[in-house]
Amino acid sequence: MQLRITKYDPKYRDANGFFTKKEWIAISDIGKVYDGKIFTTLDYFQVEDVYCETVRLLLLHLKIKSMNILQCSARKMISDFFTATQYYSITEEFNDSLISGKKCTWQDMNILIRACLRGNFSCFFRGSKGTYLHFGYDYYMYFGSQIDLDLNKIAFPEKIFIEENFPSPYMDIKRSNKAWL
Repeated sequence: MQLRITKYDPKYRDANGFFTKKEWIAISDIGKVYDGKIFTTLDYFQVEDVYCETVRLLLLHLKIKSMNILQCSARKMISDFFTATQYYSITEEFNDSLISGKKCTWQDMNILIRACLRGNFSCFFRGSKGTYLHFGYDYYMYFGSQIDLDLNKIAFPEKIFIEENFPSPYMDIKRSNKAWL
């Protein structure tokens, strides 16, 4: 199973697969106007929550409790941050622990997914059952597993689009399925 997971509705893709609708692509777009509406902090938090919940559901259905950081690079130290409903206090020890091979629980992954989406951190995850989680530019996320799931049986949140048979462009198939940056 290889999935491309985005906030982008496929009905706005052209014949070549390019997304044609003007959309926000970064947290820094908060305050700008899209579709005649101001893009708010709450709008952003809701999309970020949807991405995290989607990953949580995939891991839950695959019965995977943790994944390892395969590759990472901090663009800057991850600092304390808010979401719509929670405050995350990030310690120096947590930042120092973010190295390749670190085993990440869901709690760690929830923080790191948000940091990746916000552009503060970049990493790939690898887990059991051949699972991987990669982040691309502009809120493209890729999830794969050697185990196929019936995605129709999973109650994914609204406003997330999951497209099957999309291998991660960050996966180098020729080199033993190792991710690259």
